[in-house]
Amino acid sequence: MKTALLVIFLTLTSFCFGQSFIAFGAYGAYPQNDFKKASYKSGYGGSVYWVSRHFTVSGNYKFQYGLYGDWAKLGHRDFSVTLNTPVADNGKLMVRNESLGFLGILRNAYDLGKYQPYADLVFGPRVFKTVQIVTPENPDRNPDYEKKTVSDPVVLTSRFHYGIAGGTLFQIAKKAWLDVGFIYTLGNKGAVQPLKDILKEGNELRYKYTRVKTDFLMIRLGLVFEITPISSHNEEPSEPYQENIYHYDNRGVPTPATEKRKNEIKPNSRPKSGNH
Repeated sequence: MKTALLVIFLTLTSFCFGQSFIAFGAYGAYPQNDFKKASYKSGYGGSVYWVSRHFTVSGNYKFQYGLYGDWAKLGHRDFSVTLNTPVADNGKLMVRNESLGFLGILRNAYDLGKYQPYADLVFGPRVFKTVQIVTPENPDRNPDYEKKTVSDPVVLTSRFHYGIAGGTLFQIAKKAWLDVGFIYTLGNKGAVQPLKDILKEGNELRYKYTRVKTDFLMIRLGLVFEITPISSHNEEPSEPYQENIYHYDNRGVPTPATEKRKNEIKPNSRPKSGNH
């Protein structure tokens, strides 16, 4: 639901700001530095971003601003558990790590015709969370219970991220481009849950989270589309209205009016005498 709302928001933003660009894509997600050393798994996800029209700075160099959103699954681990239901049943407990990001974009682009390399400054909040998903083996035994239950996050952290992005747009149609690029951001320390550190004690899980810097790398592939809202200004102007004016002759018959001649002073018919 949150993903759908983000897509709708950025799409509406495109139309509100006139000519602009909207992109949809997928990416691989890779924890970096201490985050990687903590055995936090890599994953994959989807993204959507919007950027404004080009503002020419000098020659081929252009500037844009925009918004970027992404969501990702960063690995999971499954456990067998006994459910607390009226009719005895077993189930699968999946523990999954997820990430959500919402970043601002300041883009420096170079228009080289069918190729447009770019370099971005990006900044904004990124969320890392760990959720439990319980699925009964025999949901028909307890019809009053959900077939899949997603818990509130058992570990949750949100940190401000900032960094760089880069890539190239390859034009594949009049108003469409293939986007190949990356985003690398740095994040302060936050609580995250490596999957290997989850312990099962009897029928319950014990979470042992760690606090590390949340540096993050994404390798992206997507499609970019130009959006140009339909404007009434594009309609051809109609010819101005001109009223026909008529004069009437001495018989009362209307005749089209003709342009009046200007009054002029009649020149002398003979040269002036030299005597005064």
